[in-house]
Amino acid sequence: AAPAHGWRCSVAELVADARATGTWHPKGDGYEPQPGDLLVSARSGGDPTTGGTGHTEVVSVESRGSAFARLYPRTIGANEGNTWVEAPFDLDGADYRGCIARGDLGARALAFAKVELAMRIAEIPGSKHSPRIQEYHAGARRGGTATAGMPGREGEGGAVLGKNAPDEVAWCASGQSWCLAQAARAA
Repeated sequence: AAPAHGWRCSVAELVADARATGTWHPKGDGYEPQPGDLLVSARSGGDPTTGGTGHTEVVSVESRGSAFARLYPRTIGANEGNTWVEAPFDLDGADYRGCIARGDLGARALAFAKVELAMRIAEIPGSKHSPRIQEYHAGARRGGTATAGMPGREGEGGAVLGKNAPDEVAWCASGQSWCLAQAARAA
């Protein structure tokens, strides 16, 4: 059986879950993203707030302090240039859609994202695939409740990407969900 690593493999489903649980903060609502929260952006002409494609990054450094830091918190994103990247994030950018508050569990998941960043997990060019990225996909689910694939809910959810999904399949949501699942297991 596939390990229960992730909640979601789709940014649009992450947004839908956050709306259902009251943790979604659309751009401009006054919420200040905290370390461990996910920032959500549109990608490739799609908008995840309306079911399209998107991208997600975890806030890695609190945005308090200077005006520059408030506008540009640091984030760690998976599947950026085919690897994990830490960089400033523009909260006024045209593609930014909002934030998913994840609280203490998200803050603990951030520690796992930092490890993945330090390990330089990346796609492997050609026909071979990164086993770690395939691990992110192994339990990532589509369908079911917001906790599909998590411990105790391993069988819930429709399609599972599975451990043989190529590393070219978008993995930002799978990677962030994997980190959150690891934090939930460690709790």
